[in-house]
Amino acid sequence: MYDKLIKIVEKRKEVELAIAKQKQQFEDTIAVELAMLEDLKNTEANLREEAILAMDKSGDLKIEEGNKLITKCVKETNRINDPFVLYTSIKDNEELLKAGIDMAKIGNSFEPTVEITDKKFITKVIKDYESLKGELPNGVEKKSTKYITISDNKNGSK
Repeated sequence: MYDKLIKIVEKRKEVELAIAKQKQQFEDTIAVELAMLEDLKNTEANLREEAILAMDKSGDLKIEEGNKLITKCVKETNRINDPFVLYTSIKDNEELLKAGIDMAKIGNSFEPTVEITDKKFITKVIKDYESLKGELPNGVEKKSTKYITISDNKNGSK
């Protein structure tokens, strides 16, 4: 019985050691791959920026490269710089906005510190304000973000 117990304990230790060794090898491999992935992401980001600059310079919106199509895109968003100024601007134009906006909800969408709590609703208010007045409310600015997409080129050479 004691002999059997000793053999089991030794076998368990052997298996634990093998598992620990394999785990360490796996973690080392993953660490190398994670570092490589991070490097690839940084290189890709830099190359995307270079491509956007080159496309801006040439005026191209699309470039065919082999069987890929590179397209430059611009996304425009409204960026809230100052929630308090935005809140004041909305309140100052309450009469104009009343028709399409629940003004009671405006107050509920800002905390007492004038932090926005209902971003979806405030985004709609900003769009409504812009369409009614032809300008963005104070405290908001247009922000353009340029990016590129890479897709299969169905029309190009392969």
